[in-house]
Amino acid sequence: MTSFHRRIVLAVGATLIAHAGITAQSPSSPPTYRGTLDPDLVEVGYTGQAFTPATPADLARLPGTLDSASRAWVGTFRFSDDSDQQHPLQKALPAIAIVTPNKPDVLYVNVNGDSLPAPFTDKDKYVFTPSTVKPVLSGDQETRFVLPLPGTVFHGYPVRVIDSPRRAPDTDTEYYLFVRDARVQGTITLGGHPTLAQFEVSPITGKVRTLGTFSLDVTRNGAIEPYSRTENQYRWDPRVPIMFKVGDTYVTPGTVDERAGTFTMRGLTAREYVPAMDTGVTLANFAFGTLDGATRHLSDYRGKYVLLDFWTISCGPCIRAMPDLEAAYLKYHDRGFDIVGVNLDEHLDVQKFNDFLTQQKSTWTHTSVSVKPMGPALEQYINLHCRIHSYPTTVLIGPTGKIVAMDDDLAGQGLQRMLERLLSGTDSTSKHQASGGKSSAP
Repeated sequence: MTSFHRRIVLAVGATLIAHAGITAQSPSSPPTYRGTLDPDLVEVGYTGQAFTPATPADLARLPGTLDSASRAWVGTFRFSDDSDQQHPLQKALPAIAIVTPNKPDVLYVNVNGDSLPAPFTDKDKYVFTPSTVKPVLSGDQETRFVLPLPGTVFHGYPVRVIDSPRRAPDTDTEYYLFVRDARVQGTITLGGHPTLAQFEVSPITGKVRTLGTFSLDVTRNGAIEPYSRTENQYRWDPRVPIMFKVGDTYVTPGTVDERAGTFTMRGLTAREYVPAMDTGVTLANFAFGTLDGATRHLSDYRGKYVLLDFWTISCGPCIRAMPDLEAAYLKYHDRGFDIVGVNLDEHLDVQKFNDFLTQQKSTWTHTSVSVKPMGPALEQYINLHCRIHSYPTTVLIGPTGKIVAMDDDLAGQGLQRMLERLLSGTDSTSKHQASGGKSSAP
């Protein structure tokens, strides 16, 4: 092939790569993939917002008089952005909800965020209509307003407010509304297939958050599975990596240009990729120091079922779960079950920590990222392999080292029910573990 023909081939190849949304780089560098953002944000999940009875001073801010059959409630929709942890942003939208029997509810909200006692006007009025958010319960109503996001490609941050009497607590002192969260959605071509991506976005600035949830449709079924740890990964600390495997393509989030409506993902090699902790994944071995000074390894528990309990002292649900863990430990320890408590509090006094565990009557093995000298290495391992973002996080590992269950399946009496099935051999998972089932780790 002449040099002229080589130049033609290279030019055609570069054109094909550009059309595929891939930035050509040197052969030793993983590629950078380019995607586009949808200007319309998508709604996911919802959070509750409590309102309290309105006072006469609150009612005086309404543009008209209140019907005698109506009841008014006052509250504030609060939005935050902690992307810059040193200078977090807050936005408060004062609101009054009016409930009248046999009529649609009405919401007055100051979208500009002016604080009370500024009066409401008719421009601040939003009327509820029958809800379309599934699952729809009898009596559900909804309304919607939009927060402007100037300087971005987005058509604003949608705030859908749902009045759902059957979901709310039954109380005369509080009135609950539910607010849908919103995320940025985009499409990126990975392995030759268009792939859906979602990012958390600031409702204040319109910037994609550097800390928060990153989602990718790794199964390519056209939707993000809301409870999949593989498709939804949360970064609460800049040191925590986000990695996805889509087919034979490995990527990590790159840059986002909210003004241009584009984003990138950086390619990874198979060697660099570490799967998210999820059912079916085999955790890599790690070492930890116990509170009595011994060194242990996760591999020491091969052949047993071992529960890793990730927790912090300040976590109330973690402490309340300890009696259930202790009961399971005492009942099944002699049948091949162990627990390793992994505390994630930094700068703990180990002696005081020991005293605390004694008070809690916790007799299983414990470690902490505060236990020197192995604590820092343990923390690095947890950031890379476990990526914990809520407490407690509980992980049941089978005899071959593969994760067989996590979190909700192990809550309360769930752990004992699962252990009974596994240790009696009546659960299909136990048979698969005994045969050394295939690991999903690369």
